[in-house]
Parts: sequence; structure tokens; C-alpha cells
Amino acid sequence: MDKPEIIRVLKGILVDDLFVADSPDDIDVEVSLDNDLGLDSVGFVELGTLVSETFNIRIADSDVGEGHFASVNRLADFIISRLGAQAAAE
Repeated sequence: MDKPEIIRVLKGILVDDLFVADSPDDIDVEVSLDNDLGLDSVGFVELGTLVSETFNIRIADSDVGEGHFASVNRLADFIISRLGAQAAAE
């Protein structure tokens, strides 16, 4: 899965599952998920769970706190790095 596809899926999760009030096309990949899109701590926990299930990767609580979930773009890069690490381990 390439980065544009990951971003498309992430935007869909934000709108369809976490009820962000924007349409997927209106979400800028660099905006803050908390300040600009309104995710709270529960939203981040849900996002972590959905990302873990959707992309079949492990996500620790510390991953959210380390800034990997700051924006759609940073989250997509994080997912790509985790997918790459899993592929290398196989």
C-alpha cells in the first residue's frame, strides 16, 4: 500500500468512524488532529485501535504520545515505517 492510499484510508477513518465534521477531501494532511480536527484523548485511543486493525500493525500507547499521531501525514509515515519493519522481520 502506498502513501496516497494510506492517507485516503486514514481520512476515511477520521470521517466515517471518528465523525470528524469535514469531508475527506477537505482534510489537509498537515493539520493537527487534536487542535484542528478536534480529536480528544478518547478519539486518539479509538484512532489507534482502528489504525492497528486496518493496517494490521501494533501500536503502543507511547506511539500516540511521541507525536506519530499529530497529523494525517505523520501518521501515514508512521504506518509506512511499521509496515516496512514488519516486512523486514518476516
